[in-house]
Amino acid sequence: MLILSIILILSSYVYLFKKHKEVLAYIPISKKRVLKLYNKVNTHQNKGSLYLLYIRIIMVVLLIVLMALTLKLNLRYVLALVIMALSFLPLVLIYNINNEMIILEFNNLEVYLTQFILIFKSNGKIVYTLEEVKDTLSGPVKKSVGDALNLIKEGYSSQEALASITKTYSHFIVYNLHSLVNSVESYGSSDYYEALDLIQDDIDDWSEDINNYNYSKKDIIRKVNILILFAYVICFIALKMLFSVQVETNTSLYQTTIFLFCFIEMITFVSTQSILNYSFIQKRESIC
Repeated sequence: MLILSIILILSSYVYLFKKHKEVLAYIPISKKRVLKLYNKVNTHQNKGSLYLLYIRIIMVVLLIVLMALTLKLNLRYVLALVIMALSFLPLVLIYNINNEMIILEFNNLEVYLTQFILIFKSNGKIVYTLEEVKDTLSGPVKKSVGDALNLIKEGYSSQEALASITKTYSHFIVYNLHSLVNSVESYGSSDYYEALDLIQDDIDDWSEDINNYNYSKKDIIRKVNILILFAYVICFIALKMLFSVQVETNTSLYQTTIFLFCFIEMITFVSTQSILNYSFIQKRESIC
């Protein structure tokens, strides 16, 4: 059974890592990677949400143990499930942390685009706009704006500086805004307010789409978790009926079957959490 457990763990990891290869860098198999995972967790600004996440994960592990015990699994099978659950914890943790960080990054990008439009309308200067916008940002977006300002200080043009931001956030809305303000500053124009308003409308639509998408993901996870719970309840009721006729629970057939059921429940939970790991710039919306 230990060999089977190892094969199941490795197979599940291969499947999940094939979809999210960047997670490999955070699997705590060495002291360096433990520190890397710790630093990633503690760079997050909302500590309260992290504590709630820890509590949810601990409850999931306890629920798995309870499920195994109530289904009358032997100790070695229970230990195998616990080992698997602990092995999957970094995945679940990173998926949720990445989701929170992606939401924060998108919110900052939205602030950048909106504030850029407002400030540029008042002065028509790219450098001044970038300097003013930078103070309202945080995280990777602020770093990208800071890098763009540094390029300008090093002698690069404002067009090249904005291109560096567009390269990082290659959404067509970002590209359209930067192209428009470059044209306005390079060739001069007083009739660009309507174009900026149209871009602002696109930003609002994009923000609404992302918010709806985030809600849909959480709704899917909630429904799948409910289905996982229902599957356990149905299995428990069915076994109770079998126990009433004194079914032998120590046979290898029973133990292996129930073990595989618990494992499927676990891998379903982890796979569902993986949809949190996404990019807010889809390929069809990217200019690259």
